[in-house]
Amino acid sequence: MEKLSEVNGVVEPSKIQLQVNYETLADLFFYPQNEEYKNNIKNIHSYLSKDIPEAANAMQPFIDFIEVATIQEMQELFLRSLTYRLSLLWILVLCYLVKIINGVNY
Repeated sequence: MEKLSEVNGVVEPSKIQLQVNYETLADLFFYPQNEEYKNNIKNIHSYLSKDIPEAANAMQPFIDFIEVATIQEMQELFLRSLTYRLSLLWILVLCYLVKIINGVNY
């Protein structure tokens, strides 16, 4: 993964290679079951703030949300976003099937 840097107002990748701890980031994709979820997300944000500040900045609205959200609200958001992602997947599958049925080769 490359780190982004801004030069003369243009954001471009730098040559710095980042070591990303995917095991830590995996907690983002777990279903929120209790208050520990909030702590895990805050830990991820802290980790990103040190190593990948651009990602931490992009995550800030979610951090603001979990500061005030109840567990139920976080669960609802998780399920809505999962439903959205699954809907997009089905659209891609249907488009692929239509192309196969119509004989379009890749």
